[in-house]
Amino acid sequence: MTLSRWLRDFLFTPLALHSRSTTAANCRNLLIVMLLAGLWHGAAWTFVAFGAVHGVALALERAARQRRRRTGRTLATTLPRVIGRHVRTFHVVCLGWVFFRADSLETAGAILARLGTGWGPVPEVTLLLALVVVAVIGVQHLPPRVAGVADAVVARVPAAATVLALAVALVAVDLLGPEGVPPFIYYGF
Repeated sequence: MTLSRWLRDFLFTPLALHSRSTTAANCRNLLIVMLLAGLWHGAAWTFVAFGAVHGVALALERAARQRRRRTGRTLATTLPRVIGRHVRTFHVVCLGWVFFRADSLETAGAILARLGTGWGPVPEVTLLLALVVVAVIGVQHLPPRVAGVADAVVARVPAAATVLALAVALVAVDLLGPEGVPPFIYYGF
């Protein structure tokens, strides 16, 4: 059983069954569950903040969904809106990771404060790495017919060429990735 399923089955569902099914109650339950999920990762205020970031984001999303249902509006699925949702989710998760990896709330605050102060280039982010990230994100949003054509082209490539391309991709990942082995994320747990 995954942590997500455990949280849903043993925390969120019982909370939902014992409270009124209102938007406010659902948002409160999401916030409680995510705060507890943060505490599960470690007994520190940074983990509580990590859970709070995710809980608030989920509660806001749930409230917006309920508002759309009440007003009869549907969630627009145009490409700019879909990309906007992806970007928003990415930034909320990154904000949560700042708290997750920081050793104290003061450190997390200092990191967040430096985001808007022009702290300079990051040596790990090269132009090549940025282009690879943009290309990977772009490929995920190809129309289905373009993806089908790409699948047909790849199917016609000889096996040796496919193996060579995968080997080149693995070498590129190794060259673009960080050096050394980071400590296990739960080493202090």
